[in-house]
Amino acid sequence: MNYKKILCDFQNFIKEYLSLEHKQHKILDLNLSEVHLLKIAEQNPNYTLIEYAKKLNVSRSAITQLVNLLEKKGCVKKKKINMKSFVLELTSKGKIVCNKHDEEHKKIENDIRIIFEKYDCIFFEQLSELMSDIMSTWEEYYGM
Repeated sequence: MNYKKILCDFQNFIKEYLSLEHKQHKILDLNLSEVHLLKIAEQNPNYTLIEYAKKLNVSRSAITQLVNLLEKKGCVKKKKINMKSFVLELTSKGKIVCNKHDEEHKKIENDIRIIFEKYDCIFFEQLSELMSDIMSTWEEYYGM
């Protein structure tokens, strides 16, 4: 077995997936981070900035900048809930972006589902085990 070729193919697969992730989330004039924040706002309309920061694993200042940018682009409006906090309300543009995102996800999932139908359950069990083994190996590198 040519392990070097398999590793190269695997790395190319990951690169292509990440590239698709960025292309898929390039909706209108928004980028990946902006679309992700809109989707979280759509699914969690009562979140505060601190909750968005925790959910996206970024600083509060990064969320503030992202929210301000989305507000300038006409995707969200800030809605005060008390003297210190506010929640985000999607505008019609923000809702269009979320709908487009969902449509693209459904298309990709359907395309992949068709490919999956060519393989049996044993293959997927082995694939799942392989991915788990690889991720376990990666965990060793977190301490470096």
